[in-house]
Amino acid sequence: MPGKANELMLSDIEKEFSDASHIFFGRFSGLKVPDLFELRTSLRSAGRRCLVVRNQLARLALKKLGHESAGK
Repeated sequence: MPGKANELMLSDIEKEFSDASHIFFGRFSGLKVPDLFELRTSLRSAGRRCLVVRNQLARLALKKLGHESAGK
């Protein structure tokens, strides 16, 4: 994977995924900005995070962590 920026993002995603007890995947197309803001606020108040990452980087991180089938 070319690019130092992508390598750094991948490293951060791997850390987030490895530290998480649960990971949920979703599509946010069609979701309005206020709704996404409300979702993130609700998650934050519950001590959770909402990450938006590129599909390819998520797949690479999952593969490296041994969860290849999770991102399909």
